[in-house]
This record gives sequence, structure tokens and C-alpha cells, in this order.
Amino acid sequence: MMTATAPKTPKLYACVKRATKKTTQIKDIIKSSFGNETSVPQTIYDRIQKNINSGKEINAFLKVKLKDGSSHWVDTLFTPGQPKNNKTFSVKSNIINEQKLTKLKKLYRTLVNIEKKVSVNQANKYLDGFLEAYQINFNQLSKLI
Repeated sequence: MMTATAPKTPKLYACVKRATKKTTQIKDIIKSSFGNETSVPQTIYDRIQKNINSGKEINAFLKVKLKDGSSHWVDTLFTPGQPKNNKTFSVKSNIINEQKLTKLKKLYRTLVNIEKKVSVNQANKYLDGFLEAYQINFNQLSKLI
């Protein structure tokens, strides 16, 4: 994971601020805060939602669309919040070098195509098989970089 030298965008912080409200649709907050990039499969958002709802930390790669129209890939760690603080989750992210993402971007394109042509459920099955073939879990996708 590479740490960004560029300043973090207000959108990343907005995600954390708006997430303090209790919600069952965490993925909707993430999608709206991160710019709802269509290159990120619904399958990824579903896994983030499932892990946070289960009280588990999850690492995911997302593409963030900035206000100026540019976009960046970020390595993002989602941590479930503390019920006593009424916080649903918190986010830490670092911009990563897009050229290192060849395998990941190919995987995401494949998942998006499966979701469009078949279903999100089938994309989840494909992702499970992909992870099994590489003998990694979802949080270890960074090993592909």
C-alpha cells in the first residue's frame, strides 16, 4: 500500500461524518460519498456492508470521484464503529498508484460485467472462486498488486 502525498479530499471525510447516523444501507453512504464509481462492482459494496454489519473490519479498493471530475483508486480500510459513540463505521484510505492495479481492475471489470449480464449473486460466486484460486481472502486482495 502506498501512502499518498496528495492531500485527502473532503469527500473521504464526508463519508465518515455522514456514517455517524445509524443505517442498514452503509453501502449507499459509501457509494454517494465516494462518487458512486461504476467501475466498482456492487459485489464489493455488498461485502463492505456485510462485514461492517457483522462487526468485522474490511479492506477494499475503491475508485473515488473528486469534485473536479478526476478520480483516484484508494486502498480503504473500513472499521466498524463503537455503539456507545453511535458511529456506524470509520474510514481510512490512501491513494494508490493506478499502474499497479492491473489485475484488480481486470477483476472489477469482470465482476461489473457479470452483474450487468447475469446477477450480483453470480458475481459474488465468481469473486469467491477467484479468491479461492489465489488462496487469499477478500482482505488480502492487496497481494495482487
